[in-house]
Amino acid sequence: MSKNGDKKQRKYWNDHLRNMYLDEEGSYSYQGTYRTIKGDGKAINKKAWFFVAIMDAALLLSGIFPATGAMDTWYVLIPYAASIICCGFITYYMFKWTTKGVSTLREYVYEKTWPRIGPATLSATISSGITLIMEIFFLVRNGMGEHPKGAILLVICCMTTSVLGWFLSRFIKTQEWLNLVEKER
Repeated sequence: MSKNGDKKQRKYWNDHLRNMYLDEEGSYSYQGTYRTIKGDGKAINKKAWFFVAIMDAALLLSGIFPATGAMDTWYVLIPYAASIICCGFITYYMFKWTTKGVSTLREYVYEKTWPRIGPATLSATISSGITLIMEIFFLVRNGMGEHPKGAILLVICCMTTSVLGWFLSRFIKTQEWLNLVEKER
């Protein structure tokens, strides 16, 4: 690992451990800053998971059936693979956010999850949109071929992923998080 990577890792752990203090019982407790979401955290979490689940299902469904343009065409496969990777990151960040606390998060958990969901969602939206455009380009240029149902399914699923990804990124941007100090909790 490079020296720069070591410094970043050390800084993260030093910041993380700086807020851990030994209490009277001999166990460590976090006494740093917390972030709390403005509004009903569980309802926001359910709505975000709804978007993510449909996006993931659409991408996986389109990958199960063979599609005419997605068989050996690099300009369809590369953005499709990028969409799957981005949706994997979104799912990972959502899972981390859900397991670490829905309404109130420690500052270091917040920094590693919530601000990263928006860019990953936007990347999934863009790459899925590029997949959609390239698949339509392939179909117009070469025809429906041997697997027309798979091609239509790929177009519909990429369209669904693009639209829901755009809505999820807008939804993520509209949520407001407030800083709380340990004493205020």
